[in-house]
Amino acid sequence: MCRCRCRRPAMTRMRRASCPRRTPRAPTGGRPMSLPTTSTPPLTDTNCSPSWWPSAWPKLAGCEQKEFDMTHRLTAVAAVTACCLGLLIAPTDSHADSGWWVGKLSARIGVNAAFPQVESGNLSAPSPAGSKVDISNAYALGGGVNWKVDSHWSLDLPVGIPFKARISGDGAIAGVGEIGETRVVPATGFVQYRFLDEKAAVRPLFGLGLTYVNFVKEKGNGTLTALLNPGGNPVTLKVEDKFTLTAQMGATYNINERMFVEGMLAFTPLKTRTTLSTGQTIDVRLNPITAGLYVGYRY
Repeated sequence: MCRCRCRRPAMTRMRRASCPRRTPRAPTGGRPMSLPTTSTPPLTDTNCSPSWWPSAWPKLAGCEQKEFDMTHRLTAVAAVTACCLGLLIAPTDSHADSGWWVGKLSARIGVNAAFPQVESGNLSAPSPAGSKVDISNAYALGGGVNWKVDSHWSLDLPVGIPFKARISGDGAIAGVGEIGETRVVPATGFVQYRFLDEKAAVRPLFGLGLTYVNFVKEKGNGTLTALLNPGGNPVTLKVEDKFTLTAQMGATYNINERMFVEGMLAFTPLKTRTTLSTGQTIDVRLNPITAGLYVGYRY
């Protein structure tokens, strides 16, 4: 039997651990006393946390977490992004005349419009002879950021919501109406040259850029299926993405040292091919003319 009492200062923790704990006994009887225990409710699928667990605390491991609504997630991401951008580039009283962006960076927001100059080929067989397509005009919110290299040259990056282009029948199928749609996401980087002095009220500009036109969310409708695959599976379509060049011209009206209004016109030569799930193809020249009107701010 171990006679040590584990009270000597020089004894190690290992020695202390070797001493068994004596079981307390009742003061007047020989029956051992039971040590108090804490009662914890069992964890179940419906109650994976104990009842005393505060609702504001994170759930225990193994508990299923409720997902946030997607709208709340997107709202949170947008808010954080806006705050970060505001902290990075928004001028304040103490930093209005300092910072890497001052005198270089400008941003604008407004509306974009696209006017396709459509020249459609014929839909390949099997299809009604002379079947063509037409593309509707499209409008969307837009804007951009601009980085001034010197008093005349600058780099420009347009941004905006993708255009929604509606595809309708033309030629031999002109009377059928809309047969599909697609979203158009043009990504362009411009090199711009501005004429006249920086302090001029109006400054004309010319730009040339490389454009990548991306078509997403293409889909046909029931009318297209009835024309090409009646009684069969729905007809889907895929529009070919393209690299091309874009030329632009416009003018900037300076309201004051920081605020300005800007108008743009651009032309993009663009020919692409659409392939249907039923095997037919059609080549179309879109050659869109794009217009934009914006209000902007110089940092």
